[in-house]
Amino acid sequence: MAQDARVRYTRRVIQETFVELLREMPLNKVTVKEICRRGEINRATFYRHYADPYDLMEKIEKGLLEQLEEYVEQSVADGFQKTMEGMLRQVVKNSGMYRVIVSGNGDPRFSQRLSELCWRRLSGQLAARFPGLSAARRRWLYEFLAQGCSGILQSWMAGGMAEPPEETAAFMARLKEQVEFAAERLQTDGK
Repeated sequence: MAQDARVRYTRRVIQETFVELLREMPLNKVTVKEICRRGEINRATFYRHYADPYDLMEKIEKGLLEQLEEYVEQSVADGFQKTMEGMLRQVVKNSGMYRVIVSGNGDPRFSQRLSELCWRRLSGQLAARFPGLSAARRRWLYEFLAQGCSGILQSWMAGGMAEPPEETAAFMARLKEQVEFAAERLQTDGK
């Protein structure tokens, strides 16, 4: 048990130090040497957990995506707004990591990976709701919604997450309803 606590502590120190460095410089400039110096750990300790800074970034992202995926799976029956509220609360809980990952110093692929995760969970629902739209148009609909939500999320984060998750999620839900209303019209118009 004590060893598990030490391992968790060491990983937390490495990750927090890594995030601090990413606030200052892009991922390709972060070195193991600097992580170890700032985190006051030796290189062997770092390499016991991670291969390099890219592996560290990958593992952080994987953990965040797994948390979000688990939440989405548990809450999708609660509807879009409640699911978004929960996701936004997760972002607040891990705000330091999320802010850095989506920043210019982070990983530009993270947003795409999150979008793909959501597409896997929601594509079946879109097919059931919009059977009159082709598969390509359902994907376009999804991309339109996802990019809009992603933009709101990034703006919300950049603004210091001042608005409560509930308010932000409600705004997203209202926009989603309007877009879906338009998609229903396109479906019935045969376009």
